[in-house]
Amino acid sequence: MKRIPLSILFVILAASALFVAACVAPPPPVAQSSDPMAAMHALEAANVAVVQRFYDEFSAGKAEVILEVHPEMLRMHYEGSVEDVPTQAIYEDLAAIKANNPDLHAEIHTMIGVGDYVFTELTWTATHTGEVFGLAATGKPYIHPGILLRRLENGIIVESWEVWDDLTLMNGLGFTPSWDEIVEGQP
Repeated sequence: MKRIPLSILFVILAASALFVAACVAPPPPVAQSSDPMAAMHALEAANVAVVQRFYDEFSAGKAEVILEVHPEMLRMHYEGSVEDVPTQAIYEDLAAIKANNPDLHAEIHTMIGVGDYVFTELTWTATHTGEVFGLAATGKPYIHPGILLRRLENGIIVESWEVWDDLTLMNGLGFTPSWDEIVEGQP
């Protein structure tokens, strides 16, 4: 039986999340316009620009962008749990990771705006020159692929659903065997 590549599974998951969000969320307010579709496209383009700004400025070393594009509390969805997280805490954690790994940057593969939502498929890349998530520096290059769905209100990111490929990160840093090594080691 063939194994479905992890990137395809992430895309399927993200598309499902967008579909569910579109089905359960109330329609976003649309600015008064003689052309409602133009207003919706303008809203989507503005939302994509906010998310793109976050990745561009953070990658360039301006961690303060975190505080500029999020409210004081951000609703985070990880692995089936929901938590309201102070943006200041997110800023402190991510600013430390960026300071410890200055070449950290986001490679955006896909970014799509749908109403108040922005879907992003990306890969963080860096050289592990400093601590990341409590892991001491290895000096190895690493990648951390992920899929995110962000909801925006009035030009700021208020909610985030995130799925990360931590196995790829840990394997690249040498902390876990590769998928092939795991499969080969089965009894």
